[in-house]
Amino acid sequence: MKEDCSFTYRHSRFNTHDKNRFIVVEAVLELSKTGSVNTKYADLERWFQDKSTPSQKDVREALITIRTNKGQDTSKVWSAGSFFRNFNLTEVEFEVLLSKIKKDWGDSLTGELRVLVDKVKAPSDGDKIKVPAAFILDKLLGLKGFKIGGGMHSSVQVLNLVNAGDAKADDLVALCENAQKLVFEKTGLTLVPEPEFVGFE
Repeated sequence: MKEDCSFTYRHSRFNTHDKNRFIVVEAVLELSKTGSVNTKYADLERWFQDKSTPSQKDVREALITIRTNKGQDTSKVWSAGSFFRNFNLTEVEFEVLLSKIKKDWGDSLTGELRVLVDKVKAPSDGDKIKVPAAFILDKLLGLKGFKIGGGMHSSVQVLNLVNAGDAKADDLVALCENAQKLVFEKTGLTLVPEPEFVGFE
């Protein structure tokens, strides 16, 4: 079944060659109490850098803490999760972005972004430079806590769109479109949402 779905990191048949053909309404997961743990996730690697063999329980507890610290604790706030993809730029595109940031925001943020991209670089990036969307939305645009209707950019992690009380789906779509517009106007970059939109024009 896994092979039929063409699952890889962030990709499957459902968002590539069969995009818009299926809606997944149910999933059955087969879990193992004795399986090996996977810590190939930057936050987990940092968490366990001094612990060679974490247990499944250790990883579960670490993930809960990491997600809670990123504002994804559903006991406190309902969240649509991390809503935007990071940017994957060529060296030329990255240098153009840096020049815009230097011109409009100064040397400090330019240097901060250079340090950040080195920190988040992963083998899966290939020859592209990963620029965290959160940096653009927070440091350049100040969108943490920004609201439209009942929807809001989380005040903890700007990538998360959350329900601030009585959010409707249209509020989250409006937040997404507003962020896309501002990012393009200020940087020339196209901000891509993570979720697939179903039933919206």
